[in-house]
Parts: sequence; structure tokens; C-alpha cells
Amino acid sequence: MQLTIEPLVYPERWSVSLEQEIISWMDDVIFKPLNDIIEDEKMFVDRQNSDVSKYGVVESALVAALNSGSIWYVGDTFYGQLNSKISKELRNLGAKFDTDSGTFKISMDKMPYSLRSALISSKAKAKELHKKSISLLGIILNHILDTKTMGLVMMPFVYNLFDNVKNAVDKSIPIESEFEDSSLELADSIKKQIAEELMESLEISVKDYAIRIIKDLNKCIINNETKFNGRTDKLKDCVRLYHSVAKKQANQLSAQHASVLVSKYIKERAKALGSSGYIWNTKMDNRVRHSHERLEGKAFDWDDPPIVDLNTGRRGHPGEDYNCRCSAKIILTLSNTLKEEGVLV
Repeated sequence: MQLTIEPLVYPERWSVSLEQEIISWMDDVIFKPLNDIIEDEKMFVDRQNSDVSKYGVVESALVAALNSGSIWYVGDTFYGQLNSKISKELRNLGAKFDTDSGTFKISMDKMPYSLRSALISSKAKAKELHKKSISLLGIILNHILDTKTMGLVMMPFVYNLFDNVKNAVDKSIPIESEFEDSSLELADSIKKQIAEELMESLEISVKDYAIRIIKDLNKCIINNETKFNGRTDKLKDCVRLYHSVAKKQANQLSAQHASVLVSKYIKERAKALGSSGYIWNTKMDNRVRHSHERLEGKAFDWDDPPIVDLNTGRRGHPGEDYNCRCSAKIILTLSNTLKEEGVLV
């Protein structure tokens, strides 16, 4: 007699801790060091400014904004966060407001010496900021290339996921099926092998992506130097953009590796329960890839996975292929024993 266990659909929260670990690693290795340069190095510090009416020079909000990098001067034009106070100071200098672009135009020879000096200083600081950011990214890249292990802390996530999957699978077995030993644990050696395979794969994936994101971020900063004249706001935009990209990638990496871990554990758990195979189950929607759609409803042996990529001939079980949302309906034979030596303990 045979019965099938409905496929496990695990919640996203099972991979949250791994996602947080990857994000924390990215932050500690790449983004926090960059932020220390951009935000905390006091390169753009607001200084005590002179009173315009007392000294007849523009050194208040305008110069402070230049020093902070919130506005910039390119050609003969002021861009950026031009609030009412800054706008008033620029009008007092004779700058003309362009309604189409929301900018002020004034040639440098019409500015007081103190403002010209602030402009030169601001550009020099911005150039140095870009130089230090690029240099730091080079150091981080070399460190990652030379490092054999990323230092990710994954074991708590792995064994917590093992427990969640075991409980979910065992609860799906009908009580009347008489699988009285289903509560027994997989052997530590099997769990260790699954965990080690996951950690090795994940560290390779994180390392590869970190290298790629550093190179892309470096290009963004270099492009800012040439295209946007080294504007500090655009530099910060580069860091914000790739920090957001890194978070999205952490979500994808954690979901993918959690899926593989679940798939491998289910396979070993099912075999331990005496299952020799399963029925392939897809989501039955337009996102299912053709190579997986053709497997829908077919039975396969745990020891002989089907071809999941028709181009390469790669084989795998449900959930093991990249972004695979498929699952396995475990086939159980009631006459099978659960006491296979070395599998259950």
C-alpha cells in the first residue's frame, strides 16, 4: 500500500535569519567602511559662518551647504538643495534664477573672494572623497579575493531549518499510516553533510556577488567623477543604490539556498521513512519554466533525479534548481522499515 505526502510549502520567514546574516556581512565588509568615509570623516563639516549683513560677504547658509555637499557649482550654475535662505543669498549676489531647471546662474568673477575660496575648497574635498572611496573599495576587493572563508555565521539557521522541515514533514504523515518511528532524528553525519554543502555553496555565492557589487559600485563612483563633476550627492546616491541592490540580492540568495537545504533535507528524511521516490509538483502558473513544466505529475526516484535543464542536461530534485518553486509529493510504502542502519538514530 502506498500514500503520498502533500508537498511542503515553507514560509518565507524560515529564511529571514539567513537573509539578515548576509545583509549584516555586506554592511560590515563594504558599506559601513564606505559610510565612515562619506558621512563621518568630517570632510564636509558645517562651520560657524559670518553674518552677511555685518561683513558684506556670503558665508552663511550658502557656504555651509557647499561644505556639506548639499549644493554644488558647475560651470556658472548652482545646483542642489537650494532652500529659501540660500536662494536669497544668491539673489543678493546678483545670481539669476532659471525656472526651467530650478538653478541659479552667476559667473565666478562676480562672486566675493570668500565664496570663491569656499567653492575651490569644496571641489578639492569632493575630489579627495572620491579618491578615498575608490581606494577603499580596492582594498576591500583584494581582501575578499584573498579570503578563503567569508566568515558567515550559518549553523543556527541551518539547524533551526532542519527542525522546522522535520516537524512539517512529520505532521503531514497521517496518523493511521502507522509510521510510529517518524519522530526519530536523521543521523548527525547526514545533517552535517547537508549543512557543509550549503555553507560551501553559499559562501561561494556571497563572495562572487560581493566582488561584482564592489566592481559595479566602483564604476558608479568613477562615472560620477567624470559625468557629474564629482558631486557628493551623486556619490552618496551610488552607495545608497548598491546598498539597496545588495539587500535584494541577500533576499534572493537566502531564499535560493534555503530552498536547496529544504529539498536536500526532505530527500534524506523521505528516504529515512522508507520512501524511494516522489511525484514532481509545480506551481501550475505562467512562471513555471518549460523544463520543469514537463515534469509535472511524474514520479521519480530519489537516487535518480530528472533533467531540470534541457540545455545543459543538469539534473536535480524539486527546489534545487535556481529560483525553482517546485516541490515533491513524497511517496511512502507502508511496508517499508524505518530502521535502516546509519540513517535514523
